[in-house]
Amino acid sequence: MTKRLETKIPQILGFTKISADGIFKLKKKIVEYLKLTDNQIPYLNYNGEITLSAKPFGIKANVLNGNRIELPLKALEKLLITKRTDICFIERHNAVAIKKIEINVKKGKGPKIIDIESPYSVIRQVKTFANPDSLLDELIDKSKDINLNYNLVNFWKDKKSFSAWKARKILNVPEPFDEDLQKELIQDRLSNQDSYGSWEGLVTATAKNLMELAELGMSSNYPQIQQAIKWLMDRPESKHNPGMFFLTDELVQEQLDIVEIREEQTSGPRDRFRKRPKGELKLITNVDELYDNPCGQRIMWPNAFVLEALLTLGYETHDRVQTILETLTYSHWCDCAYQHGHSSWFRKEPYSMREVEKFERQTLYEFKHGGVKNLQFLISQPTLNHLLRLSQKRKGEIVEYTLWVPIITQGCELITTEALSKVKDEKLWRLAETHLWRFVVLLYNAYTNQHTMDEFVKYHLTPFIHLKVFAKYNTKGSRIGILLSLPWIRDNQNEDGSWGNGKQKESATISILSALKSIDFINQ
Repeated sequence: MTKRLETKIPQILGFTKISADGIFKLKKKIVEYLKLTDNQIPYLNYNGEITLSAKPFGIKANVLNGNRIELPLKALEKLLITKRTDICFIERHNAVAIKKIEINVKKGKGPKIIDIESPYSVIRQVKTFANPDSLLDELIDKSKDINLNYNLVNFWKDKKSFSAWKARKILNVPEPFDEDLQKELIQDRLSNQDSYGSWEGLVTATAKNLMELAELGMSSNYPQIQQAIKWLMDRPESKHNPGMFFLTDELVQEQLDIVEIREEQTSGPRDRFRKRPKGELKLITNVDELYDNPCGQRIMWPNAFVLEALLTLGYETHDRVQTILETLTYSHWCDCAYQHGHSSWFRKEPYSMREVEKFERQTLYEFKHGGVKNLQFLISQPTLNHLLRLSQKRKGEIVEYTLWVPIITQGCELITTEALSKVKDEKLWRLAETHLWRFVVLLYNAYTNQHTMDEFVKYHLTPFIHLKVFAKYNTKGSRIGILLSLPWIRDNQNEDGSWGNGKQKESATISILSALKSIDFINQ
């Protein structure tokens, strides 16, 4: 549930249906808001708008059995009720206003939801994106007028880190010593590999080093790479999450024990496998400083790191990788969904291609409508919980309220989508690519609404992480996501040419440079 903002803006408390005869049920939430006691009859008032109150303002309402209220003909005429209709209840001092509510969809320059409220009605107007092809063309034209504020090269000059080597490669501005640096970086990593083939005995550290060695030019033909991959493939599996890599070997047994207890337990609260010890979270952050406070460090994040490394090095056809890919088609990509594996999945078989195509249509709909899954959602969720009114503008008797659509804060989706950027399997590729549309609209909402950006920061799902994912794809959705980000990228560049701050600065800057490179912005 979204924490309510400290605001005096009147919010919608709830919705219900009213019959053509003017009868509706007074729901518990409204009763509690009005502080109505048992058998207390509320009052109706018609002074400028129709309100319902526990205070003696107006006339006593006609209360029927089942906590239903019948509005008089005078009220129905003002509300223009002639058939079964949606109505809403809006906060007032010691009362609620009763208004008819309708949804109106209108093309706009970008997704936005506005309540246009008059004395007796609310029109919830949904402004949408243009179709992706037209939007992409428009954004490409606009990008020609955008320039970065500071030089991109100076920040990396003379630096001899892996990030600096990688940045200069992206920018195509090599230093004379970069060839020797490349060899030193490779040797440094190989010298820290243990006799078993891993780094630190951790799947996370091993995956990180494999990815970096691959970027430095090593392939799976090298015996050190083969040894590391063999060590990874030998890691234990859970029968509840076939193929998938857990953060540590010990966690596989812990999950098995917890699931066994859960299946035998018949009452009382049950233990969950999903826990977030700080020590485990740090293992994820050690892979990349941008991954601060990950949401699912026990399964989804380490599995994504290893999967991406294996796909990068050409191991997609390996039996274990094939098993992972199939397992990823049983549920949505969230540690909560995967924490007990088969024992709690609703599905008993993987997604079909037809279901993937249905998901594609759904995410494109969400993209166009600003993250709204369906229009019915707009008249089912009270603004106190979800669709908060953030600002208001009065025009005579009409008041316009801008609404906030909550973000879906699932970093597991982001990291799994990133891991699948090199997959060749058509179903998995389409499933991953489809997720990009969700990330694009959520990022757009963050750029256009400070409250959404605050939520991103709260959950550490910064634009840097989104752009890092977009940079690994060359699709319509990823390009739109980066192009929409250009104003933010320009406005948030540091004077030294970098982005981000503190320990995250180099990683944040690499994510930006990679994104800009992927749309050829750097070469403009």
